[in-house]
Amino acid sequence: MAPMQGALAADADIALKAPPPAVELPWWTHGFVELGGRGFLNDPTYGGHIVNGQGSLAKFYEYRDLRPGPFGDFNVATGSRNGLYEIDAWGFNPGYRDQAYNAYLSKAGEQYLNLEWDQTPHVYSTSSSTLFNTNGNALTLANPNIGHQMFTQGGAGWPTVFNTPAGVTAFNTKAAAVSTIINQNVHPTDIGILRDTASVDYRYTPTDNWDIKANYSNMRRTGSQVDSVLFTATNTGSRVDVAKPVSDRTQNFGVNGEYIGTSAWGQKFNAMVGYNGSVYTDDFSGYTVQNPFCDTGFTGACAGAGTTATAPLAQMSTPPSNQMNGITGTFGADLPVNSRYMGTVSYSGMRQNDQFLPFTINPGVNLFPNAVWNPVTQKFTTTGTGVPGNSLASLPAQSLNGSINTLLINNVVTTQVTSDLKTKVSYRYYDYDNQTPQLQISDWIIADATSAKTTTNSYAPVNPLMVGYIKQNGAAEATYRPVNSVNLGASYGVEHYDFTRFDAAATTENTVKFYADWKPASWVTARASASYGERRAGDYDYLGNVGMFQWPVPNKNFGQPGTTVLTPFPNSTNYSEAYRQFYLDDRNRSQAKFQIDIDVIRNFTVTPTINIRNDGFLLTQNELGLTKDNSTAVGVELAYATTPDLRFLFSYMNEQRNQQQLVSSTNLAPYTAATSYICPNTSPNGIGVTATYNCQSYSSSISDRVNTFIFGVNYAVIPQRVELGLNYTLSMGKNSSPLFMQDGTGPVISNALGNNIAAGQFPDVTTTFQRLEANAKYTLDPDLVHSLGWTGGVSLKLRYAWERNSVTNWNTDLMQPYMYQTLMQSQVAFYQALAGNNPNYNVHMLGGTIAWAW
Repeated sequence: MAPMQGALAADADIALKAPPPAVELPWWTHGFVELGGRGFLNDPTYGGHIVNGQGSLAKFYEYRDLRPGPFGDFNVATGSRNGLYEIDAWGFNPGYRDQAYNAYLSKAGEQYLNLEWDQTPHVYSTSSSTLFNTNGNALTLANPNIGHQMFTQGGAGWPTVFNTPAGVTAFNTKAAAVSTIINQNVHPTDIGILRDTASVDYRYTPTDNWDIKANYSNMRRTGSQVDSVLFTATNTGSRVDVAKPVSDRTQNFGVNGEYIGTSAWGQKFNAMVGYNGSVYTDDFSGYTVQNPFCDTGFTGACAGAGTTATAPLAQMSTPPSNQMNGITGTFGADLPVNSRYMGTVSYSGMRQNDQFLPFTINPGVNLFPNAVWNPVTQKFTTTGTGVPGNSLASLPAQSLNGSINTLLINNVVTTQVTSDLKTKVSYRYYDYDNQTPQLQISDWIIADATSAKTTTNSYAPVNPLMVGYIKQNGAAEATYRPVNSVNLGASYGVEHYDFTRFDAAATTENTVKFYADWKPASWVTARASASYGERRAGDYDYLGNVGMFQWPVPNKNFGQPGTTVLTPFPNSTNYSEAYRQFYLDDRNRSQAKFQIDIDVIRNFTVTPTINIRNDGFLLTQNELGLTKDNSTAVGVELAYATTPDLRFLFSYMNEQRNQQQLVSSTNLAPYTAATSYICPNTSPNGIGVTATYNCQSYSSSISDRVNTFIFGVNYAVIPQRVELGLNYTLSMGKNSSPLFMQDGTGPVISNALGNNIAAGQFPDVTTTFQRLEANAKYTLDPDLVHSLGWTGGVSLKLRYAWERNSVTNWNTDLMQPYMYQTLMQSQVAFYQALAGNNPNYNVHMLGGTIAWAW
């Protein structure tokens, strides 16, 4: 045994190599990766039709992309341990239509760079039905023979007589054939746009005194939006709803530099000068739509022919390309006597000068700009064949040469009068100066089909309105804290507008406001405010300021010696001078807000709130419009943390809005026997029977009610290991709009014969939204994670969500591609609707993820 023992002793004397010392890397890293999947549990209908009681996922996907499938998020950050450099990058929902990516690089105290790209969807419809294919900016019929099929089946030709029993019978036969053909030829289409936005922001601070910033963004929009297209100058001709193509780009950019220094009187000041610009470019100057209610080749008869002109092809404009450039300067300085001044001057110029489209795209449709008014026939007298409306030469100008300049001047002075009293005075001046040259349009083409002058003498000439205004605001405010628990404040403000080409020449509003905060004890805080304002219009004269300039329609004696009077409503396109615009009319506004936070017991807070706004519009005798607009919001929130691991939240909000409108198709209101007028054909079975139902001014009481409940609970079953969450939201809304004539009667409807029949009130529009979400999170034991060779933390998440939106709306619930057999009215005889407004859905979704953070 001795030799073995010696060997062991010798081995014990062998020097072992020490482990290498830990080396601290010069850079730190953090990260987060979450991967998982989601799916529907109930297979909801993607594009169901509302008339069939089906749901649609349009509202569910409106601004987000939650399609079933794998998904993930990530964030990676690194930086130098001395805090000088840092790099961050993150991504959200990669591969989906609402994905977003961001990269941030910085050198502390000197340079900062942020790069971002994101997508934002806006889904309008997943259930629309269309007859068209989209080829760039041309909407062409998927079945080019559909017009011939509708023209020949169900009786040859297009019926033009609706107000006789024989005419209605003939068209019912035609309508049945048209309905079958349309339903056989429509195909589903999604309507929505996708915004792709790339942006870069850079900041450079070379010294403590200088701060320089630059930014650029490029937003690209592609997709489609809903549009309505008329092919006829009347409401009984051809009309289709289409998915108009959208393809445009908006670029915004700017640079500014700010300097912070010490003024000559030894106090701080800052000055900034900046430039900003914007360029909007539309890929299309317009788009075209074929008329499906025209015989083959668009050379034969079109629906409505025989009584009124109808276009075989419609040309629709899109927003014109335009640009804006502006400069801004701000200056702030601490002043003697504990005051500070802040001032801003900003000037911008907006320009738009795209080539005008011709009045029509169809040949053979002529203008008559030199037609002469005949006071005897009460019409314009035309000579010759006129000027081709599809020629650019027929335009009053080749482009708008649009030019709008804005000037903003803002001044604010704050003063700390004493330690308890602070004042602020301000003056703001904004000039929206429209320098666009005034156009005068002697004649124009209605719906690509016919001359305005030869259709309705009140439609031409017309002068576009080049509106402008100057807005001035002055205000004074004082806050006073008599004791630490009380803060009082009062303010006075005046706002004055001077308008160009508005119904009123000016408005002035004076407002006073009082507010207070009170904390009588550590467990209660109360806040309240109240304000009252009066707005008054100056020189409210719609016809004098706008109407007779925009639509200078001659009266029956116009053109005779000594006669220069134009024709007012109701014998012109001007609306009634009795109507008052709610944003200009005399108004008294009172508002009040109150909120109190009460800690009932430790960690249990109750917060009731109330907001009231009452607008009263001072209509006088024989004036129409909005008479009141009142709103109230009352709610309460309860938050209770029974333990650090168990928290409850409950909130309730009741919102109400009530509006009262007074409307009339006569010049005078309110109703008297002298101001009533006769509706046409009120007998449900007779033709040409003298009306016996008086129409007159009417009122509508519009009320909106919304009740919203929110409940949530979060419970850490095992703190920092197992966490559960449950949240529920219920929102119920109802809109009511009963209508009453001034003699107490209700609405009327028109039947197929054009007769007016007494009807019930408009049904309520209701919306019910519900969402239930249950979450579970399990964080793996750190020892288990480390045994797998990982660093950081790993968690598993499971989420179930139920979301349901249910809307009843008489405006849309019956919509389908062809509406005549539903409404039995001549206005929809040649109308093909998209019928794609379906906000109803019911979704059950389950998702799970694994997240790793280090």
